[in-house]
Amino acid sequence: MPAVKAGILKGDRIITINDSICINSWGSFSENIRRFPNQDVILTVLRNNDTLKKTVLLDSTSLIGITMTTYPYTLKSYSFGQALSYGWKDAMTMLSLNIKGLKKVVSGEEKAKDSVSGPIGIAQIYGGEWIWAKFWYITGLLSLILAFMNILPIPGLDGGFVLFTLIEMIIGRKLPDKFMEYALTVGWVLLMLLMVFVFGNDIFKLFQ
Repeated sequence: MPAVKAGILKGDRIITINDSICINSWGSFSENIRRFPNQDVILTVLRNNDTLKKTVLLDSTSLIGITMTTYPYTLKSYSFGQALSYGWKDAMTMLSLNIKGLKKVVSGEEKAKDSVSGPIGIAQIYGGEWIWAKFWYITGLLSLILAFMNILPIPGLDGGFVLFTLIEMIIGRKLPDKFMEYALTVGWVLLMLLMVFVFGNDIFKLFQ
């Protein structure tokens, strides 16, 4: 991994990129490091009380093989009503982020291979240890994302059938069986290709 080759160690805190971009969060680092694919970048890291500079050669994905530190957290209890309110807000926030991410992929602002994860990527998100709250939180988010994907107007998904139903309501007649058969075939082929791409992308990332 580029970070290992550059001598970045566990516990190092990255504070700037190229001496000009200040990093104050994981999101800030993740967003800014993508601006320098296939380039050398200078990362200023704080190690204990020492400030060090590390030169890292990025590849086309700008992934350097690091992740944020998981800090200790405490569980806070809510009433049933409060839990519903906070859960709804959290779900809508995550749904909004996924919609924005999909827009960036469609517009070409981000590459699909850098924005999707399959079974292997999902397993890595869960991590190698059992944490009850984390497990159900991630499972809930995945269910929400799958529900969102399912309502997209793609033939073969529920969203596609809703689209066809709306079209039939507008034109006042049933769509030809031949058309439906062709549309569903195309939809399923696209979905199978997507599955192959996602799984292959996961495997490719393992060997980077």
